[in-house]
Amino acid sequence: MLTKLRIIHNLTEAKEAVTQDRQLDLCSAPAAAGYAGVLWWRSLIELLRAETGWQGRGFLDCGTNAAWAVEAIHAGVIDLRFDRRSPAYDEVEHLVAAAGGKLLALPA
Repeated sequence: MLTKLRIIHNLTEAKEAVTQDRQLDLCSAPAAAGYAGVLWWRSLIELLRAETGWQGRGFLDCGTNAAWAVEAIHAGVIDLRFDRRSPAYDEVEHLVAAAGGKLLALPA
């Protein structure tokens, strides 16, 4: 089953998206784990849940960088988008599954 997914860049966009469609899952912009950071994403999703009651998934895009993915999992961000062309794809897939998260593979 395909996930309805919206790419967002900030809390305002996230609030607008989930106000329009409560069934959406959200995703950060490409490679946001690197330039915005894991803790930014975790905080954004936590605040969005607290303010709106939204219960969807928030996927953090890690591009091809396995270190960002591992950092995210250690910080409790277990729903990730990751590029299957990375040499570490299989390992990241295993870590996400073991953490109970969901992995969206790029390219789709």
